[in-house]
Amino acid sequence: MSGFLHIFRIGAEHAPDGNRGNAYQVTLNVAGSNFLRVFDEEKLLEFLATKAVLDSQTLQRAMAELHAAGHTTVGNVGIDEYETSSLGLEQVPAD
Repeated sequence: MSGFLHIFRIGAEHAPDGNRGNAYQVTLNVAGSNFLRVFDEEKLLEFLATKAVLDSQTLQRAMAELHAAGHTTVGNVGIDEYETSSLGLEQVPAD
């Protein structure tokens, strides 16, 4: 079953090099349930490319929207709710 990723920039965090980098909240909505995780930008890119398996065009569009507007939504994400735990996503109450 496919779901939606809602990604929001939630502020800056300290990057390993001592500079401040952006942090992003990722909420996966699949089968009526929500799963959440916070990433720095490097880990977000890795997650979107390898776990959410976004094609390069969708990934570039999503990152451009995040940088410009601070949020984006990606549909048709093929992460099964049974995979969420192994991906570090924690279930949160649905609105």
